[in-house]
Amino acid sequence: DLGDVRYGMALDDFDDGMTDDTGVRLDTICQPGGGFIYNYDFGDGWEHVVVIEKAVAIDPGIRYPRCTAGRNACPPEDCGGPWGYADMLKTLAGKRNRERAELIEWLGGEFDPGEFDLAQANRMMSDYVDPSVSLLAGS
Repeated sequence: DLGDVRYGMALDDFDDGMTDDTGVRLDTICQPGGGFIYNYDFGDGWEHVVVIEKAVAIDPGIRYPRCTAGRNACPPEDCGGPWGYADMLKTLAGKRNRERAELIEWLGGEFDPGEFDLAQANRMMSDYVDPSVSLLAGS
């Protein structure tokens, strides 16, 4: 949400008053010092407050978007939103039992909520970028 405008993916079968975000550049709708709320997976309630700290010149030798820093692991997909994630962390921190073992199996191995892998974050973001769309102004 940016003021009264809600941006999102255009869905033919679901009109919820969102403005199609295709081709919208962040620098045209939000400036440094400003911000917005980003809702990820509406059904699970992941709500992120994004603050634009500064604008930097585009370096043609760098692939965008990119993450420059971070903290903590990304919660696993389909873990039940913030409430399910909190329950998951509680179970993982608890005693070794069948519920904990099943959760670790579902996760595909041990999970460290304090781990952050910058390279992995950038790989994950690149999975969602259309390489045919240029991020350069006037393109």
